[in-house]
Amino acid sequence: MKNCEIKNVKCVDSITKPFKVGDKVYVGLTGRVAKVTEIIDDEVVSVTNESNKIQVWTTNICHTTQENYEMLTKLYPHIEIELPTGKLTSVNLCRALLKTKE
Repeated sequence: MKNCEIKNVKCVDSITKPFKVGDKVYVGLTGRVAKVTEIIDDEVVSVTNESNKIQVWTTNICHTTQENYEMLTKLYPHIEIELPTGKLTSVNLCRALLKTKE
């Protein structure tokens, strides 16, 4: 994982930000949410979900934020992306209800 090395340059996406144990992340193009369970090194972490535990490159995961959810659903409309868990807002509730009607 490379952090921005040039001073005064702001990292624009969550991929370049460090991950820590307990973070919820989207894994690859699966659309599934997993939890970071171990930091192996700067480039590899262990993640787990309800069905398995794997090691992944940090370049293949991103934080489960509303912004990343929206970007992934626009880029990959054929993949069912899990909604980020957290506060249930009216917008998220509407999106979830619309997804179930499709």
